[in-house]
Amino acid sequence: MWLDSVEISAIIGFLSVMAGISGYSVQNYYIKRGEKETREYQARRRQYEKFVKMIIDGIHIVQTRKGKTSLNFKKQLDEVTNTLYLYASGDVIRALKAYLANSELGQFQKLIFAMRNDINMKQDLTESEIEWFRAI
Repeated sequence: MWLDSVEISAIIGFLSVMAGISGYSVQNYYIKRGEKETREYQARRRQYEKFVKMIIDGIHIVQTRKGKTSLNFKKQLDEVTNTLYLYASGDVIRALKAYLANSELGQFQKLIFAMRNDINMKQDLTESEIEWFRAI
């Protein structure tokens, strides 16, 4: 039972349409995945920026005023910190936990280093090179 040229043309046409639909679906999947990854990256980066700003501001308050941060500041820091649990990688969460348990420069350096790794920043710094930066 041989197929005639019309049947062969129909099969080839059908397979061509199916290949086009499959190619479009695969391309669309990768585009959507890339867009999602970009949104997640941007959200992580914004949260990291907020957190670092809050920490630096708190350190500045304590160092320059020789006092404590306000309750309002602590609530804002808690909000920013708690949001990190949604966006941060496991390495960042572990470094955050260590920093919150022991707020020393070394723990801060490890936390910043983990954040930089999480957002794929070029790592041309060592942990010890990360310090508090504040304009006078």
